[in-house]
Amino acid sequence: MEKKIFVLDTNVLIHNPQALFSFEDNRVVIPIVVIEEIDQFKKGLDEKSRNARQIGRYLDDLRQSGNLQDGVKTDRGGVIQVTVNRDVTDTAAKLFFLDRNDNLIIGTALYFKEQYPSSQVTLVSKDVNVRIKADCVGIKAENFETDTIKFDEFFTGWTHEELDLASLTELDEKSYIPNPLEGLYPNQFVRVTIDGNPEKTRSLRYHADHNMLYNLMQYKGQEVFGIKARNFEQEMALDLLLDDDIKLVSLSGKAGTGKTLLAMAAGLHKVTEASTYKRLVISRPISPLGKDLGYLPGSKAEKFNPWMQPIYDNMDILLSLHDDKNQDNSKGKKKASIFDFMD
Repeated sequence: MEKKIFVLDTNVLIHNPQALFSFEDNRVVIPIVVIEEIDQFKKGLDEKSRNARQIGRYLDDLRQSGNLQDGVKTDRGGVIQVTVNRDVTDTAAKLFFLDRNDNLIIGTALYFKEQYPSSQVTLVSKDVNVRIKADCVGIKAENFETDTIKFDEFFTGWTHEELDLASLTELDEKSYIPNPLEGLYPNQFVRVTIDGNPEKTRSLRYHADHNMLYNLMQYKGQEVFGIKARNFEQEMALDLLLDDDIKLVSLSGKAGTGKTLLAMAAGLHKVTEASTYKRLVISRPISPLGKDLGYLPGSKAEKFNPWMQPIYDNMDILLSLHDDKNQDNSKGKKKASIFDFMD
């Protein structure tokens, strides 16, 4: 038996079906009660139902390679096993919990701990109460956190390098220099410090076709539909958003860092001022973060208001800034409203 055995709770698989394959060369045990619980979620159109169906497909593929009750080897050298042992029920019967399904899942972990004392058995659950109950009977319990986003490890889209004065002179003369670095991705930014002076910094963008580092060509500190970048990350974002040769820009960051505002400002600028495009399309997922809103009264526009309000708020900010900038040129003219732009 493997040195480590992980018993998975239902909520782990429903949260992320890939959890089946996240334990490398160890043994993953799925109690039969977990399969029964997953079966209750498979009918539906939400993410939970899709994940439930995906788990079924994963297990069915594994079934073609061997007996799930005995355990099936994975590509990573681990084993995935679905346990239907009667002795599990007898072990679980010794536990005095009211929740029978939790009882059986914890009982499965307890059974494997008794059967294989040389192995380290861990119950993996996203339910804090299950972890507490498991701990009470001597079972090691952990939360499943491999999908947690760690912003420190996230790809930032830029890197920091030192630059000598000679390179700076060449950069000022030509607006580009040969790329001295290795491993850069297309359109990655390089934040350079001149001769070790942190006050002398500049952002360059890597053009893979020429293998050159260029000064920012699209955004040079100008207002974009009434707004300016507040930091170098926003400068980089605007430089990409204003570049027509780049068809897709993906922005990630914490709430309030200006992702929506920058994207909308660049889009409105391209449509209404530069006339590069004829229409701006803004889509937004209507998936509630908390409790579902349910059926909403009113017209179509009124029904969408709760979902689209963040977009309207950003539009209000942009239009007010845009009107302030152009107020000298628009005397006697009616100020444009959100609905004018929507029309």
